[in-house]
Amino acid sequence: MHAPTTELLKEIYEGLKVFDVPVYTRLPSETVLEPFFVIGEHQDEDMSAKINLAVTRTELKIDLFYPYRDRAEIEDLTHNVKSVLSQKRKAVTSNIIYDDSIGREVFHVVFYVNTII
Repeated sequence: MHAPTTELLKEIYEGLKVFDVPVYTRLPSETVLEPFFVIGEHQDEDMSAKINLAVTRTELKIDLFYPYRDRAEIEDLTHNVKSVLSQKRKAVTSNIIYDDSIGREVFHVVFYVNTII
């Protein structure tokens, strides 16, 4: 039996596979070209003491690095990723930014997946 967060990570990973974009758990080397996802850190808040149930609120960060091309293209992809990630009672926020911190110009989309497990 896996922890609920492990199950959430597996579900997220499977959902992202529909985009045919590599998924990593840490930022790959600068030789790896975009697009790619990075499933990052998560934060949990144990709510059990307040409501007498085993409930945890979790926030998971997912980054998408995408070639700096057409803005409409990244807007469409962001919308589609949010649709996949928000299934099963998950709230998803996103932020699209220009980023050149990896040595080239890319769109960097930061997704925050919030759910109660």
